[in-house]
Amino acid sequence: MKRVFPDLRFRGLVVFILLCLAGTSFPTAADAQAVSAEHFSAELAQRLGYRAPFVPESERGKVLREFLAGKSHEDLPPQGFLTATPNIALGSEQDPNNPKNLSVVSPSATGEVEYSFFLIRPGQLRAEGRVRGGTQLWQINEAAPIALHTGGEWSQVELPPVWLEAGEHRLRIAVPAGGEVGSLRVHVPCVQPILPEDLQGSAEELNFADKTTAMIRAFDREDLLPDADEPPTTVSAEEYDAAGSEAQMQGTGDTPYLESAGGVSKAVFIVDVKQQGVYTLKAMIAGGGASSWDVNGCRVSSMPPARRASQEFSEEVIGSVLLNVGPQKIEIALRPGLKLASLSLQRKKTDPGSYAKVAENLGLSEGAPGDPVTEAALLRNLSSPLLAERRRTLEDTDEDPAGLSPGSDQFVFKPTPGPDDNGDGDGLPSDDQDEPYHSPVSPYLPDPLSGAGAL
Repeated sequence: MKRVFPDLRFRGLVVFILLCLAGTSFPTAADAQAVSAEHFSAELAQRLGYRAPFVPESERGKVLREFLAGKSHEDLPPQGFLTATPNIALGSEQDPNNPKNLSVVSPSATGEVEYSFFLIRPGQLRAEGRVRGGTQLWQINEAAPIALHTGGEWSQVELPPVWLEAGEHRLRIAVPAGGEVGSLRVHVPCVQPILPEDLQGSAEELNFADKTTAMIRAFDREDLLPDADEPPTTVSAEEYDAAGSEAQMQGTGDTPYLESAGGVSKAVFIVDVKQQGVYTLKAMIAGGGASSWDVNGCRVSSMPPARRASQEFSEEVIGSVLLNVGPQKIEIALRPGLKLASLSLQRKKTDPGSYAKVAENLGLSEGAPGDPVTEAALLRNLSSPLLAERRRTLEDTDEDPAGLSPGSDQFVFKPTPGPDDNGDGDGLPSDDQDEPYHSPVSPYLPDPLSGAGAL
């Protein structure tokens, strides 16, 4: 009889080949297409777990590109309110410096106006505006209203900082009879860009040089960049600012050091920077106490206590941050058990070749600096486990840092406990925390927000 089917061995080979082909993805025209800066921004923000603003999808890439470029504020036009009581009217801000600005007026009785704004990431919010005419009550969401006292002339007022989660929020203003509200702004301080400068205002094709810079910043790994051709600026513990510090000098011989005077003690250093650039902050420390580190009022890192800490001094990387020329204020909150002998700031090389070398060492997909990045290459980069790890770190630490500056009591309310999870009010992690805490305002991971409507 004639055999209709091949023998079983051949049939098995065919099935095996088909199964292999089924699991194989072949390049498509879309994979070879160059991606835009806006598409890259949207994809990167999504991978980092940022909240997408409530804007049309066609505008989302632009909003997120501005966000990754470091935009930290949003102006709320007075006429852009979400709701208002019937006695609220629109006026014209009678100010020689702002002759065309509109304003919100309550002519005869107290009225209320409400604005909406959006945070892409959690952050410490500041709200400010130009107002006049009696005492106004400003309220963020359901927090207690804050009374702002104004006179007959236009003046600038600002609410105390308040920590807010990502998402939509409301600003309500009660305007007394005869009162007026002019320009409004909400912003989050301590924002630094992820995107390089030449990409911040561009919707054009993304090249490998710009992509690489943004990815290394997104990973928060600029400490891996090579050092600039200059020695670090180093200050010893003896050079601390005694007037602004609470920590005590200890030790004898070659290694004097600062340590807590009991509880949490603040140590302040003023370090002069001669050239703008990216700097890595390092510290010579010993012992296992917890600490937090601020540069110019912005949290760089918080370190939990080490469980098997050495009493021998060693140099530790604290973090990297962009600094301008001039004096820099470095503020450290020390818990008992940690000794600080010195600090150093080392400027880094930030040319495209330096970023490319770091990217190569981290296993990122690379090409010639000026070549456009294709969709396939971008997806390989966005699949890096380093990005997933960074997202987990952000999700674990995007909480209220309970006093961004040591000893701060400026927060209006704290809806989440944050890294100060043992409730002692010192803004530091508890003694059983395993991993370092990196602030949401840590270098190159901004906390800006978009405003009501589109940016």
